[in-house]
Amino acid sequence: MRLLSKYGMNFVNGLGTTLLLAFISVAIGCLIGAVVAIMKLSKNKPLNWISTIYIEVIRDTPLLLQLYFFYFLLPDIMPALKLSKFTCIAVALVINSGAYMSEIFRSGIQSIDGGQTATVVMNGKVLNKLATGSQRYITDIFYFATAL
Repeated sequence: MRLLSKYGMNFVNGLGTTLLLAFISVAIGCLIGAVVAIMKLSKNKPLNWISTIYIEVIRDTPLLLQLYFFYFLLPDIMPALKLSKFTCIAVALVINSGAYMSEIFRSGIQSIDGGQTATVVMNGKVLNKLATGSQRYITDIFYFATAL
């Protein structure tokens, strides 16, 4: 009981930091993942290659190794940035989360049946005539809503 009263606030502070890092990594990782998933599905070869290399390198290295790299080596490699330790860890978690989220989005988009895609395209054409907007925008919203 003495231990809890002595170190209890350290546990609470650690919990707050952990939840903040989790929120940051998932929120920004989803944005990066969506962009990388679109790059991966594009017919543009350089974009496809860049996204494939990013996904494979990040997903094939252990998270602990990435954390060590960003925590210990990044401040030494780029001392002009003067990043805090929290920022270094947040960057590592965001990059890792982005790679995993991109594969989740990509697989969700690719799992959509061809009939559903045709229906959305036709509905997009109808809605495009009714409002000012693009058919591609409506189709993209459908893909991401279905992937989620």
